[in-house]
Amino acid sequence: MTWRTPSSLKWLIVKHSRLQGEIELLRREADELDAQVVEQRQRLERAERNLLAIETSLGMHEVQVDVCEIAAVIPHVNQPFYRHGD
Repeated sequence: MTWRTPSSLKWLIVKHSRLQGEIELLRREADELDAQVVEQRQRLERAERNLLAIETSLGMHEVQVDVCEIAAVIPHVNQPFYRHGD
């Protein structure tokens, strides 16, 4: 005796399978993003420590410089596709 799988049951099985795969993918991507956030926070803390060290050094210099008057230079976020001159 053969059993015929109803189309509605097959649809539910396929839907379950696809959603299960999507959840696994999203979990993997979330773990990667969490790792990137941790790395980014570490880079931020290093940069803040370096800035504090430089501000301390500027404060000890004989020519007084107000660090609040130094304008920030924002680096380029998007790298060019080609090197200069290519």
